[in-house]
Amino acid sequence: MLSLADGREQQLDTLYSAPSSVVRSELARELGVHVLRNGDVQVDRRTMGTSLSGLYAIGDVVNGLSQISVAAGHAAVAATAIHHRLRKAALHTRQPP
Repeated sequence: MLSLADGREQQLDTLYSAPSSVVRSELARELGVHVLRNGDVQVDRRTMGTSLSGLYAIGDVVNGLSQISVAAGHAAVAATAIHHRLRKAALHTRQPP
């Protein structure tokens, strides 16, 4: 049960907070990653890869939606891209029998 400031109560199954926040992309900027004017880290949405090879970004630093479900979706995309990248690298470094 959620009690509102005006005394009303609201029954909820789930509540997500969405606090006002500032995107924390200073580290990405210091690493030389392309950061947009609004502070969001620019990524390839197909992989969540940044302009720095091998560095991926997800969640609020990418679009500031402050939603766990969005960050989890980004993480799944990035994890898949990382898996494919590592697998491709492993195939190229295998020694013949």
